[in-house]
Amino acid sequence: MEFALQAPVTPYDPQKAKQLLAEAGFPNGIDAGDFTPNPPFFTAAEARRTIWARSGIRTKMRQMERAAFLTAWREKKLRGLFMAAVGNSGNAASRVEAFMYSKGSSATAATPTSTTCSTSRRASGTRPGARPCCTRSSSSRSTA
Repeated sequence: MEFALQAPVTPYDPQKAKQLLAEAGFPNGIDAGDFTPNPPFFTAAEARRTIWARSGIRTKMRQMERAAFLTAWREKKLRGLFMAAVGNSGNAASRVEAFMYSKGSSATAATPTSTTCSTSRRASGTRPGARPCCTRSSSSRSTA
């Protein structure tokens, strides 16, 4: 997608994950509570749960009917972990705006900084990732 961050693939290493959990004080893993996937992606959610379980992260699948899921999501009543799948059209920036812009339809953890960044980029037409936004002052940027 246009403007998408080309991030390196993170290697799958359940043993390293278990080690990190142990170092964080969870030698027997953790119980992450409910995991609610966006219907109808229950099979993908089961695959995700398997990956987490191999790493020491236990979850309980909470399946919901689509209308109930969307209502609970909109009303910010989902607890624990949930998997969302969206099909917004446009480029990468327009696909994540609903989640990162504080007034976005699905924003639950947006901050004033992320909102300012989103708004200023939209207004200026600046390509996401082209420059830091709201994270460093201009005097701290490298000139190299």
